Amino acid sequence: PTNELRKWFNHEDEKFPEFKQKYIEELNHNQFTPEFVENVKLKLAREDVLFLYGAKNQKHNQAVVLKEYVEKKLKIWFKIREMDLKEFCTAKKASSYNNSRWDFFFIE
Repeated sequence: PTNELRKWFNHEDEKFPEFKQKYIEELNHNQFTPEFVENVKLKLAREDVLFLYGAKNQKHNQAVVLKEYVEKKLKIWFKIREMDLKEFCTAKKASSYNNSRWDFFFIE
């Protein structure tokens, strides 16, 4: 997230839903996000991907939002690869993409 958004959030749990929404907006408008997601996809094919964060709260931090965002993007990519576009457009019961290669580490 931008410095402005991180400072506004200030790790206040009650602000997390709005922080998440605003951070996703930033990711959607960042020109480097597609390249980042592609790099994560390529790394996952070979090795684990780690999302590091320094927040004390393990549930309400930017790494959680980023992980969910990347998982959603990769789920769409994997679904398109696994079925043709027509099936993809009509399938609404997508289960979450689970991969044991996702890990979080807390840094104090």
